[in-house]
Amino acid sequence: MLGQKLRQSKNPVIVCGTEIVPETTPRLAADNALLLRAAKNRAGLFYLMPGPNAFGAALLSSGDGSLMDVVEAIEGGG
Repeated sequence: MLGQKLRQSKNPVIVCGTEIVPETTPRLAADNALLLRAAKNRAGLFYLMPGPNAFGAALLSSGDGSLMDVVEAIEGGG
């Protein structure tokens, strides 16, 4: 089922965590992204790194709003 959905996708992207997965998983994700790129001429790979990013951490620690305010600002392009 996943293979069929990837074949139907115009711009397939693999999102892979790096902290709670087996050590071999990020490499497997990269290999699969290469296979997708070969089959579809485009594919993306995005690794989720452990811990917050500096910008996100600053937003959440500023105390100027709730998490929902931050999510709404992100979704609104702000």
